Amino acid sequence: KKGLPETGPRVLPKPSAALRYPLNAILAELRGSLPDKNEAIANWVRLMVFQIRRELTRTHTPASNPLDRQVDDAIRFLRENLGKELDLEALSRRYSLNPGFFSAAFKKKTGSPPLRFLNELRIDLARKALLDGSCTVGQAAELVGLKDQFYFSRLFKKYTGLSPTEYRGT
Repeated sequence: KKGLPETGPRVLPKPSAALRYPLNAILAELRGSLPDKNEAIANWVRLMVFQIRRELTRTHTPASNPLDRQVDDAIRFLRENLGKELDLEALSRRYSLNPGFFSAAFKKKTGSPPLRFLNELRIDLARKALLDGSCTVGQAAELVGLKDQFYFSRLFKKYTGLSPTEYRGT
């Protein structure tokens, strides 16, 4: 689909300063006219690859503390329970955590607060169901745990830029 945003929630946190700095240096080298700029760019790219590997290792290693394990479990729980009515209070209660604290820990690990993460998962599933023509807009709303079709339509448009009917017709 041309012009549609990428599907699914982000799994990695926002790029760190360790990645932004080399990227800015590469852009500065590209704008410059020094004779050895290709070698400098190659060195910056190597540094970025090193930093990306480091961040991937950090974000994909098993959780080492109880809070990280709880967030990992919450991510799994959300993926497995898209069709259920869920809210932040119930989710944080499941892990015996204050909702604000839980939300902050979740966002730190995933880059999104829990409900946005859940909505992104829901909209991604609804997009797939609408595209394959297997359900109506109302059925897609029910499939992802939203009983109010009008709320579902507003949420769908917020995340995709199109109404569910427009999306299915593209």
